[in-house]
Amino acid sequence: MSVETTEEPPSSPSSPSSPSSAWTATLGAAFERDARYLWGLSYRLTGSASLAEDLVQETFVRALRRPPADEGRPLRPWLRRVATNLGIDALRRRQSQPYDGPWLPEPIDTAGLSDPGVDVEDASLRREGLTLAFVVLLEVLSPQQRAVVVLRDGLGLSVAETAEALDVAANNVKVAHHRARQRLAEASASAPDADLRRRHGERLGELFGAIASGDEARVVELLSADVRVLSDGGGVVRAARRVVVGARDVARLLIGIARKGAPPVGVTLREINCLPAFDAIYGPGDPRGATRAIFQGILGVDGRFTELHIILAPAKVAAVERAPWLRAPLPPAELGVASRGEL
Repeated sequence: MSVETTEEPPSSPSSPSSPSSAWTATLGAAFERDARYLWGLSYRLTGSASLAEDLVQETFVRALRRPPADEGRPLRPWLRRVATNLGIDALRRRQSQPYDGPWLPEPIDTAGLSDPGVDVEDASLRREGLTLAFVVLLEVLSPQQRAVVVLRDGLGLSVAETAEALDVAANNVKVAHHRARQRLAEASASAPDADLRRRHGERLGELFGAIASGDEARVVELLSADVRVLSDGGGVVRAARRVVVGARDVARLLIGIARKGAPPVGVTLREINCLPAFDAIYGPGDPRGATRAIFQGILGVDGRFTELHIILAPAKVAAVERAPWLRAPLPPAELGVASRGEL
């Protein structure tokens, strides 16, 4: 993947066309140490697991071809700055292109991540800023504001570290963060704790049971009055091409889908982006029908669902297992580091 960006961290003016074996070894060690961290940054910035892989590779390719001016300084801040710039550019390109229907992030399995409050040295294992609802909300921000929120709230960086990653003044970071938080209102990057995950799973099971039995009254009871459903088919498979709002309309939509479509051949309750979700597999049939769906709901304070996410796009649901804590990141060939295969 080749990614264009307008600004990069200072590089050595005399960088050789072929990197030295010592620098390649240094980058190989950095890849082993920092690839997952950079993937987490890139995923939060773009909402795409597959693109995050490409951005990590591109970051290290640039480090090989244009090393930092001072190779003796800690490498992670330099890599973080490159990855942030690449992620901002990729986000701008994606948002400038038309999309068929509501957009949702690529879902990822987060069952192996640490619970909130646990002191995790590896920031790539943080749950903060990974819920589908939070990543969707980030879409209202400018790419620069989104980067500030991801770095400050998602990865826990200080104002100074964030300013270095974005090559801006610390005061600019404070202003951008304040304005972004105003736009996000009460939304938080905080990770759901075990009790909240349990309650989501229980309610989701009740909702699925009511849908399967065609109990419209019970479905409505489980939904807030202004509940929203976002269905992302990516323009490839059949999905609602607009956001459906209101408990009654949403209930009828979900029950109608269940009645008209073939029943799933397998359903698994799993943790997706830090909350329980149903992963449903469907047999072959309708060429425009989805063969796999990720279904997740977001509970309000009253225990009713305020938002439902249905991810149907084949390329997106295939990303569930792409997180680097499930399989080892693939290094760029130029780095000369062998892939470690499955974790």
